[in-house]
Formats: sequence, C-alpha cells, structure tokens
Amino acid sequence: MPSPEARRLGEEAGRVLKAIGTFEFARPGFFEDARLDPSWLPGELPDFIATCLETMAPGWNLDAAERKRLLARAERYAPLVAAVAGAARLVHSDYNPKNLLARREGRGWRITAVLDWEFAFSGCPLTDVGNMLRFGDTPFTDGLVDGAEPLPAGWRETARALADFLTRPPREPALRAVLSSAGEPPASAHRASGNRPGPA
Repeated sequence: MPSPEARRLGEEAGRVLKAIGTFEFARPGFFEDARLDPSWLPGELPDFIATCLETMAPGWNLDAAERKRLLARAERYAPLVAAVAGAARLVHSDYNPKNLLARREGRGWRITAVLDWEFAFSGCPLTDVGNMLRFGDTPFTDGLVDGAEPLPAGWRETARALADFLTRPPREPALRAVLSSAGEPPASAHRASGNRPGPA
C-alpha cells in the first residue's frame, strides 16, 4: 500500500481508537464476565513482574541475568505506569492491523470492525497506542497518532511502558523484545506505585 494510503488508513484507525477510549467505567480492572464490571488490578509494577516471574518463569524460560534486567526495566518504567493508574476507559489490549477490517470510502478509508476483544479491560487507552507502535514508525502509525490526537505530554514513553510490560496475554517473545529494545524511559524516573492488567 502506498505511503499516503497507509497514512490515511492509519488516521482512520486512530480516530476509531480515540472513539473506543471514550467509553468510561467506574474503576480500572479486568472484565470477569459479560457484565463488564471491572475488578482487580495488580499493584506496584516491579512487584507484579516479580510475581509473574515466580509463577510463569518455566514458560518464559528467562535466565537469571535476563530476569534481573527485566526487573530493572520494570523499576524504571514504574512511575510512568503509576501516572495513569487511575484511568478507567475501554482498552482493546490487542489493537493492531490484524484485528481491523476496513473498506475504501471515496479517497479515504473506513474501519468497519475491530476484532478480538477477549483481552479488553478498563484502563489507560495509551496501552493501545503503544501496542500499535510496536510495529515501528511507519506512515500507518504516523497517521494513527494524528487520528488519535490530542495525546498527553510524554505520551510516547507512557504508551511504550504500558505496551512493553502490560499487554496480554503473557508471552516470552514479547519479554525478550523488551529486554533487547533500545532506549529507556527518563533516567529521572523514580519508583512509584502503579496498576494495570497482565504483563507483556
């Protein structure tokens, strides 16, 4: 798809994502059943990651050095996650091109369906932005950011923190991507409390 077309489709995806995030709930949390009544979120990010390592480490297959690096990254990201801990808006949690159906309308595009809602939760919509940006900066993602605006100051770092650690379901390849990715959140970040759904 040519770059201008990809950007227009991205803008439409951003507008849809923005609309999804307008649905509010009484509190953040998981949806336990069809009542969509949010309940339970983990506490402080480093402690949450440590618990996940204890309970899921056999499946993740990380060695001691990788676990240490992962926990260190969680410590650095914790303030960014804590800053949006009280958000209680609809989050798809797997928002990416594979889960979007679109059709052409005139010179533009219209998203006709968003698929696979099984990991949706009540939280910060920047999680979905961060998940989409995992595909890298492209004309599509540039358009998505434009379509989703206005975004808060520091949105890219916060979105990355949420998507790196808190996208469900847990899976080892995502954790290895966190460990190998370049760049870090602001060095001035200090440990803080933070809430959210499942790890990367």
